[in-house]
Amino acid sequence: MTSSRRCALLVALPYLLFAVSSAAAVRQPSTRREPVTDTYFGTRIVDDYRWIEKVDSPEVKGWLKSQADYTNEILGRIPGRDSLFNDFVRLDAMRPASISSVVRKNGRYFYKKTLPSESVGRLFSRDTIDGPETLLFDPTQGAGGTSVSVSFFVPSEDGKRVAIGVAENGSETATVRILNVEARTLEPESIAPVWIGVGGWTKDGSGFTYNRLTSSDVHDTKRELNTTAYYHAVGTDPAKDVAVLSAAKYPSLGMKPEDIPIVSFT
Repeated sequence: MTSSRRCALLVALPYLLFAVSSAAAVRQPSTRREPVTDTYFGTRIVDDYRWIEKVDSPEVKGWLKSQADYTNEILGRIPGRDSLFNDFVRLDAMRPASISSVVRKNGRYFYKKTLPSESVGRLFSRDTIDGPETLLFDPTQGAGGTSVSVSFFVPSEDGKRVAIGVAENGSETATVRILNVEARTLEPESIAPVWIGVGGWTKDGSGFTYNRLTSSDVHDTKRELNTTAYYHAVGTDPAKDVAVLSAAKYPSLGMKPEDIPIVSFT
């Protein structure tokens, strides 16, 4: 071992010993096991901790609190932690805003922007590339204590509307809302549960295609099978949307249950 490596080990060792002694001094909460077996495409999967998914149950809430208390107790014993954390916050605030998913439609630019102080991005637009930006949609407004984010957005070809996928609590599925860009108001209809997103708008911006799951239950292991691509006309009831592509509609295509039909426009 070289002298530089020996020095590195000697420096790291006190911190390692401290972490071990701190963990030993605090009792780690126990987690019970309750096996649940599911079969996915012929393979049996055993999940010992399915019960933790019931986040509204008193038992899970108590378990989460005990884990949080244990974590805070360990972290609170680290010397200089608060000072280091404050330095990270200060340096993080110096970062520039994050701009992503820039789309140009009919001369108008749409993009998601996240400031260093924000945990989720907001939807903005500009009429020219160097013009003033306009806040179109803030997913946190009216959300209360719910974690809400923009999982996707698709502007219409004329740039007058945007289909926005709004996801709650980190879900992989979203609810589609339709934004009127000029008025900055949302149309009354909502479409859920949508997973893959919007396939595309018609040329005149009157409607769009999308893929919808078969169930809103996140525990339904079959909700991603035999999904359907629909067409939605803005201002109409989503329950009356027309199916445009599915295995049931076109059996001659030989689509499998796990195939995901998507219809887009060129």
